[in-house]
Amino acid sequence: MPNKDPFSADFDPMDEDALNLGTTQAVKTKPVVANGVKPKAVAKVSNDPMEQDIGEAEIGFTPANTGVSNFWTTKKSATPAPVAPPQKPAKDLGYEDADENNAAFTRRKAVKGEESQREHIRASASRIFGEEEGRKAPNIPLDTPVSNGYWGAMFTFTCMSDVEVVVDAPVGCYSLPATATINYTDALPEIGNLASSNITEVEVTLDGTTRRVMDAVRRVKEREERAGQKKHLIVVSSQESELIGADHVMSLQRKHPDVIYFSSRAFELDEWKARDVSLLWLYQERKRRIAAGLVEKSPPANFASTPTHRVNIISSTYSCFNSYADLHELERLVRGAGGDLYFSFPFGAKFADMDRLDESAVNVVMYREFGESLAKELGKPYLFAPFGMQETTEFVLQLGKLLGTEEQAKAFVAKEKRETLLPIWDIWLGAPQDFYNTTKLAIIANESYALGLTRFLGDELGMEIGTVINRQKSNDTNNYMLRNRLQAERPTVVMGSMNERIYMAEAGLTARFIPAALPVPFINRSVGTPYMGYMGAVYVIQLVTNAIFDVLFDILPRERRDATGLPAGPGGMRPTANAAPPAQGEKHSAKLDELSELKWRDEAKAIFDQLLEKVPWVARISASDKLRQAAVSEARAANLEEVTVEMVMKALPQVMR
Repeated sequence: MPNKDPFSADFDPMDEDALNLGTTQAVKTKPVVANGVKPKAVAKVSNDPMEQDIGEAEIGFTPANTGVSNFWTTKKSATPAPVAPPQKPAKDLGYEDADENNAAFTRRKAVKGEESQREHIRASASRIFGEEEGRKAPNIPLDTPVSNGYWGAMFTFTCMSDVEVVVDAPVGCYSLPATATINYTDALPEIGNLASSNITEVEVTLDGTTRRVMDAVRRVKEREERAGQKKHLIVVSSQESELIGADHVMSLQRKHPDVIYFSSRAFELDEWKARDVSLLWLYQERKRRIAAGLVEKSPPANFASTPTHRVNIISSTYSCFNSYADLHELERLVRGAGGDLYFSFPFGAKFADMDRLDESAVNVVMYREFGESLAKELGKPYLFAPFGMQETTEFVLQLGKLLGTEEQAKAFVAKEKRETLLPIWDIWLGAPQDFYNTTKLAIIANESYALGLTRFLGDELGMEIGTVINRQKSNDTNNYMLRNRLQAERPTVVMGSMNERIYMAEAGLTARFIPAALPVPFINRSVGTPYMGYMGAVYVIQLVTNAIFDVLFDILPRERRDATGLPAGPGGMRPTANAAPPAQGEKHSAKLDELSELKWRDEAKAIFDQLLEKVPWVARISASDKLRQAAVSEARAANLEEVTVEMVMKALPQVMR
């Protein structure tokens, strides 16, 4: 029976009865017996999303040394949902006592074939981390790096310059993405083409939101008229308006037939799926409105291009990590392969120019997270944006083949190898090469970056890749498991978001952090910092190498002084001259007695070795020397003739600070 104390270690916040703390009991009814046969128990239908089946999606982990291919070809779990063992007939329909002897609460019975979110998380955690961690997993609050469909739709529409968006939302749901989040995702002071209906409790509970939406549309049109502009208006639903079933299609058709209504399905879609749905909807809605005579077709492009060489990019939206630099590099690669960059959509595009989507020979999809549905709808060949050297070479040559510009593509690749990629060889042949094969990385990012960085750093450069998490396949991963995973692996570099940076701090990791996903307050408006393409390969290896140098700086012995000018203690001691790494197969504690000039107990040596195993390999020599000297100092200060386990543990905080 779960503990009901919310401050207890085994308290289960996903147990709805435990959350009620005994104040609410399920209403029980005795089953009707006919001919001596009791009817089958029927599960109560729950509106609680935590109790609803969420499917069989896998968590996107790749264990170390298993290869990237396994990670990206993960299929749905073949493991069936756990089925409760047969029990004696229950006393009620759909509910059972949690504890036969002292039933302080009841829980809903398991239904055959059903897997609740709690069970799904437990099963997924058990497959990855083992049974013990799996049992703990559902008791830990979940952190999410992904917002809902409302955010995805809003960021997609507002990045188009001739579109004005009215969100049917309260002021907070407008202000957070439009004036706060956009500051650190795109370094914009605000989203200028976004307005809100500013609904309140009155509209939600009594009046409905239609009047507020119509007022907002009227204000936007008046503002455009004063400015001499004519933009395409789109009204987008939010989770609050969807909660009460607000639908303004008919009202807009009567009063403002030129305004389009889009249901963001905020409760159903996450932001990435919503982006994908929004792009496809924009294209289809544009076609429908042209066919109905509501809008005119796009004018011809005012620049020269060869029809067979035209390339469109299904690009980023607002709030995509490092999008400015990566889009710039992708455009450079398209031109280098011999393509005429015809239309980039939706970032910086115009709704009025969308007909150009049909006029390309090849499409490039910038992200695996969204855009592929539109590419399939267009019916033209399409490629995904590349990461690393090998992928980029394949991308350029394949694009040249599709465009009929193979010779130009080959010449571009040869030129890039001589010029753009030259720094990679210079860095690789220099001093840092000694550290690459002892550097372990953890990568937690969206699908495009998790896949691309893993292939480049792991497969191409041979660095050890530990934890890899694909955000699109692991939204139910909780902070407890991830923090424990990072603490156990002790990576040298962690590439991720602010979530991972917080977990690193909580776990006391000395690893270096490199931004690779949102949310993170890290401005990337410069086009010189790509992660994609050839230039991205150079920039990423530069980032990782500098992070390794930063790690080395922290493990170098240096004398620290306190405010009095005196040495600060064991953490600032210099290493012994004859300190050296252990020989092959030799433990770190093998020469402790000789180096310390003080005897070490066997159990102290054992704990010494265990502690050092948790330190990244490149830092172990320095850490070993610091811990040894600190433990000896503690033993002498206590007038002991031997170094004990207590002295080692007492010295540990001084060394790790």
